[in-house]
Amino acid sequence: AGREGGGGGEKSMKVEGEQAGIGDVDRGDLSGGHSCRWIFQSYMPSQWEYEWSVNIEMWHLDICKHSNRYAEDIHSWVQLASRFTGAEFSEDFETQDWAVLDPARRVLSEYVFFRPCDGSYKIIPIEPLVGLTRHPWFCATEGEHITDTSYLYLSSGIAALNAAGSRRAILFDLGAGLYQNDTLFDSQKWFVDTFRKRGVEITDIFAWESRSLSPELVWLAVPAHLAAHYHWYNIAVDLNGSHARNPLNILRQVAKAEDYVILKLNVDHPRLERDIMLEIIRDNSLHQLIDEIYFEHQLTSCRFPPCWQHYPPHIGCEETLLDAYYIYSQLRLAGIFVHSWI
Repeated sequence: AGREGGGGGEKSMKVEGEQAGIGDVDRGDLSGGHSCRWIFQSYMPSQWEYEWSVNIEMWHLDICKHSNRYAEDIHSWVQLASRFTGAEFSEDFETQDWAVLDPARRVLSEYVFFRPCDGSYKIIPIEPLVGLTRHPWFCATEGEHITDTSYLYLSSGIAALNAAGSRRAILFDLGAGLYQNDTLFDSQKWFVDTFRKRGVEITDIFAWESRSLSPELVWLAVPAHLAAHYHWYNIAVDLNGSHARNPLNILRQVAKAEDYVILKLNVDHPRLERDIMLEIIRDNSLHQLIDEIYFEHQLTSCRFPPCWQHYPPHIGCEETLLDAYYIYSQLRLAGIFVHSWI
């Protein structure tokens, strides 16, 4: 991670003009020389994402009606994302597929990087912020794809660009569950396996879980190669609490600019999750450290069971799709690869 240089591009200014310059990134020295670093220049939403961003205030009132109108774009998105399910890293493979399936660059959004030492640019694609920000078949199938992660466009180019010069790749898992659970989608193993295919070996895991779990059960699931680097906090996340309860404090202490840092947030406490994301937006020092975020934004506009509106008043669930689009777009403009999680 790390940030410097550049500013928001023309398309990103259309999303949030007053914030378009916040995304200045130094992605580390990948060449062995201090003068040759990939620098984040801009986030450019695709044409499809831009259409959603300017119409979301109206369209969120009947989100599935508008989502289902984009059958051709949905087909392209699913095809593009599926090319990386189980695929090993191949930059040529990625570039060729992208050019064939999305020739007008309408569907996927883009991060643009610049390397001053040789004047070269690199574009890293990402899935667009459209619809419910989940799997695009979600509405058409009335929620059948609620836990389907195949909509994520996990570009192998991120690994080549950011992780090549990193000392460590660190996963901060907020709402961790177990490392592996056959009955629930506890996602630590998914992250380790998925990032390995992208050329990034996760070296350290910091995990927070509020449910009281047996230490024997927790450690039984942790693979031997991670045991010495596995940090387990069986306590509730508290943004204002002690250092151990506040994951962002731990992240600030542990992570370095040269590390590759992944943050997953799903603690089933919508107000707390919102506050954590807003803290990351406000704190430029965290932009220097965090490379990717996976966030399940729990909303009031429920279209599927289990409805997020079941939360008690003290936990709250006042967030709307407008709030979701704001949070995701601001963090993407800051140069962080942000994905909507399940």
